[in-house]
Amino acid sequence: MIPGRIFVDNKLPIDLVFYCKDCRKIVETTPVGKKFVYTCNICKTKNVAFGTMKSIKNFYRVAESDQAPPVISEAEKKAMDADKL
Repeated sequence: MIPGRIFVDNKLPIDLVFYCKDCRKIVETTPVGKKFVYTCNICKTKNVAFGTMKSIKNFYRVAESDQAPPVISEAEKKAMDADKL
């Protein structure tokens, strides 16, 4: 790191949540580039806001039932299907 220069990193603290304005749910996201831009894993749009759970719930009036279920990867689905057999 160079002294006197500000280093910007898009790795956010874990206590932040992402809210998709199109899905109107708290969702999992994927970062886009090195900026603070994220895509929703459900609808694939960039219309995503982030903040603490408290701030998102207050600003967007999110109820507990509006939270998206956790996203399961293809590998996890295959492992669960193998366990059922």
